Amino acid sequence: MTTHILDVAERMAERIGVINNGKLIAQGTLAELSQRSGQDGGTLEEIFLTLVADESAAAA
Repeated sequence: MTTHILDVAERMAERIGVINNGKLIAQGTLAELSQRSGQDGGTLEEIFLTLVADESAAAA
């Protein structure tokens, strides 16, 4: 399944891949992504924004 609606992915998917500018930057369960992003208990949107910001900072 693919979606841009993060709350749908959060509710329906067991594993989630985060793509930024065509590049897979993270994948795992919601709990794994939450831990990786430092957003423990955060929504998928908060996790996504953190992971994308981290990736952008690393590329700069």
